[in-house]
Amino acid sequence: MSAIVGSSNLTGGGLSKNYETNVFVDEHKVVQQFLDYFKEHFHGAHAKRIDQRWLDQYRHLWAERKKAEELQRKLRAKAIRLGGILPNIPKRIRGHIFAFTGKIADWPRTATLYPYVEEHGGHVAKRAAAMSSAECLVHAEILGGRKSTKKLMRAHQLNIPIITEEQFFKLARIKQRVPKH
Repeated sequence: MSAIVGSSNLTGGGLSKNYETNVFVDEHKVVQQFLDYFKEHFHGAHAKRIDQRWLDQYRHLWAERKKAEELQRKLRAKAIRLGGILPNIPKRIRGHIFAFTGKIADWPRTATLYPYVEEHGGHVAKRAAAMSSAECLVHAEILGGRKSTKKLMRAHQLNIPIITEEQFFKLARIKQRVPKH
C-alpha cells in the first residue's frame, strides 16, 4: 500500500508560480493512518453533501467575490495612478515608524513585512494603541467585508497620513510586490 501526499494545485498559481511539492509514502502503517483520517473526514461530521441548492448559492457567492476582486483591482490601479509620495509622509523606511492595516498579498506581516521594515532601519507600530508613534499608516485590503479597522480609525483621529500599499512599495523602492526570500 502506498500514497502520494502533496499540494499539486492545478490552478494558475500552482502551475506557474507557486512551489508545489509531493511526498511518496510507502510505509503501510502511515498509509493506513492517512486512509483512516480521510474516511473520518469524508464520512464524519466534517464533510458536507453538495446538492444543487448549495451549488447555486456557491455560484452566487463566487460571482459576488469576483465583482469585489474586480473593484479592488480598479481601486489599486487608481491608487497607482495617484503617483508619487505625498509631501507629509516619510521619503524612506530608515528612521521612520510605519503602521499597517489590512492584508498585503504575499507579504505576511510577522514573517515578511515587519522584518523587511526593521531590516531597512524602520520601525512598526503593531497595534492601534501604538498609533500615536506612527508617521503614516499603510492601508491595504481589509478582509471579512469590514469597511474600517481600529488602526484606520485611530489614524484619522490623530491626523496620521494614510497611504496605499502601492505608495509604500514606491517609497520603499520595491519594484515588485512579491518579497525576495
